[in-house]
Amino acid sequence: MSLPNFDFYVFALSWQPSFCSGNYGSYPGCTDPSPSWSANLTVHGMWPQYLNGTWPQDCAGPGLDPATPAEVGLDGLYLNWPNVKASVADADYADFWDHEWTKHGTCSGLDQLEYFSTALDVMPGTPEAVGSNVHGNATRAAIEGGYPRRVAVECRDGTYLSDVLVCLTKDTLEPMDCPGTVGEEGSCGDVVAVEGFQ
Repeated sequence: MSLPNFDFYVFALSWQPSFCSGNYGSYPGCTDPSPSWSANLTVHGMWPQYLNGTWPQDCAGPGLDPATPAEVGLDGLYLNWPNVKASVADADYADFWDHEWTKHGTCSGLDQLEYFSTALDVMPGTPEAVGSNVHGNATRAAIEGGYPRRVAVECRDGTYLSDVLVCLTKDTLEPMDCPGTVGEEGSCGDVVAVEGFQ
């Protein structure tokens, strides 16, 4: 299968304690988080991207097949690509995966099983600077240094770690330096607060 016309992937990783800040009463996954989310980034998505800073989205294709998450492996998805807005028992738990597939995955040239399985297989790790500084601070440079190539670190309110954007080559899914169009998205100061769950 030939890949659509995009240049690389942005692999977006989320820091769930930051996402949950202010949402503990609203989101079941924030009230009862997996212990893993206390020290590890989770998948937000794997997004086809253009070098000019734009991206394809909502390409042609069917919505998420309800059977796909089970084929990928629910345990891996619940742990690494969680929907903290819902309980795993909720009928709408897969809505986040459906959103990521419909908006981004349909533009990847991969089928649904390949898209989700590949994302879990190539998921970048969590830098020690994050996991060892929960409820404390880390330097942005230490977080960036936890990856082999240039990444963009995102912060809520310019201070609280929220996301790390890692760039991957389109064809081999190897780490690459994020171009300036992604680096411009970095919103953290030199010192980053690494929130923990309440």
